Amino acid sequence: MQQFENSNHNLQLTRNILQENIQILDDDSLPEKLYNWVMNKLSRATPIEARVIAVTLNSFSILIQHFPLGNIANNIEIAIIDYKIAAVISKQQSFLEEWASLQNNLGVAYTDRIKGIKSDNLEVAIVAFRDAITVRKKKNIQSNGRKL
Repeated sequence: MQQFENSNHNLQLTRNILQENIQILDDDSLPEKLYNWVMNKLSRATPIEARVIAVTLNSFSILIQHFPLGNIANNIEIAIIDYKIAAVISKQQSFLEEWASLQNNLGVAYTDRIKGIKSDNLEVAIVAFRDAITVRKKKNIQSNGRKL
């Protein structure tokens, strides 16, 4: 993920790096290791740095969620963890439109999730989609109210 951030979110370069290090994606402890790494980085981050981390996590999550190589279940778990962390940052910093987008992405990831119980994953996905819709409806109502 650090290389993804350093590459200025270059998707092709990151795909190449992941392909060259495919064995890393097969490590079942990778999602937890990445979570710990990100949380450590966030503990020292300024609000601006935290926002950059949130944007990076969202972009990387989209890439890893749909990455067709390695341990697909781990890829999706990494995406879920990163979406959750990015969503917390976005909500804390009042970037609600971004938060809604992250909730939508999280819903898709839970729909695709391989680990866990399918019905539980779908319930979490539905809640995430509902949360995203709620924020977007409020924003739409506020926008329409200003036009009147």
